[in-house]
Parts: sequence; C-alpha cells; structure tokens
Amino acid sequence: MRSSMLAALSLLLGGALAGCVGPDGPPCEDDVNSCANDSGAFVEDPTCELTGALELELGEGQAVYSPLTTGEMPEVYDGFQGAQHIWLGVRVKNPDLQHSSLRIDIALSVCETQCGNPQNWSLDNERTLVVGSRTITLTEEGWFEEEGVLVTLGNWGVATHRRVEILVRDPCGREGVAVASTWTSS
Repeated sequence: MRSSMLAALSLLLGGALAGCVGPDGPPCEDDVNSCANDSGAFVEDPTCELTGALELELGEGQAVYSPLTTGEMPEVYDGFQGAQHIWLGVRVKNPDLQHSSLRIDIALSVCETQCGNPQNWSLDNERTLVVGSRTITLTEEGWFEEEGVLVTLGNWGVATHRRVEILVRDPCGREGVAVASTWTSS
C-alpha cells in the first residue's frame, strides 16, 4: 500500500515538474475562453443605427486591464513548458451598450529587416474570439473592457521587430483597429 502511494506521488510530482497540465490548467484556466478560439456565434443586429468607427485602446492584463502607452508592447511570459505567451486586453470607448458582444481578431507579426516593406512582415500567430456579457466589464466611463486574452507566441517574443494588431467588431457592424509596434518609420 505504501509503495503504491509513493509510486502515485512520484508520478504526480514528475508530471508537475515536466510541465504536464490538463487542457484547463494554467495558463488556460485564466484565459477569457479557456484558450479556445471562438466562444459562440457572433450575431449582427441589422436594426442597430449606430455608425462610425469603434474607438479602441490596446492593453494587456491577465486579470486586470492595463493600457499600453505609445511604443509599449505587452509583457512576454515564459510558460513552465517552455512556450511563451502574452495577455492582451482591449477597451472600446464608444460601445453599443445595448449589445454586450464583440468579435476580436488578433494578429501578431514579426519582421527582421527592411520592415518598411509590408511583405517583410510575417504572421507569428493569430486568434479570433467572440466575447460577451460573461467576460466584458462595463467601466465607470461607460467603456467596454476585456482582458485575459492569452495569445501564444512563436518567434514574436524574440523577434527584432514585433507588431500586435487587434480588429474589433460590434453587433452594429462598426469596426475599430488598434496597433502596437516596435518598428517606426523614422
């Protein structure tokens, strides 16, 4: 009995040290959609009369949203299995308060040389998800805020130049884009 308990304990300890976790384990247990992409159908409302572009603010945060300043990039985290990830967030400053739903498309790109040429940027990873009232926070200012969006990285964390692009769409068909990049044309 004692040897079987020791064997089970050794197996559990070995798995933990090797970084083996279930699909709902860290860091996915903290992700807005448990690391799954789309969490449901995104439905547009043809009766919505709001127009214009969405005003976005790119940010980061696993549990608390923090805006990124101009030129700032999200912090890169090293997972205990050796992979890297970032926690993204976004604020919509002119949301449709009647519909707590957003489609969020994220693209991470990298470039090593001659980054003024768009063809020299390559996609590192992308993620699309639909979020709703379960995870969207309505701030005191009347903004929608979403944080806890985990995006895994390929070479993004170590690339010479990095870019994050977020496209957000609301049920009224309005869109907004937020971009952060380490490369500038000057």
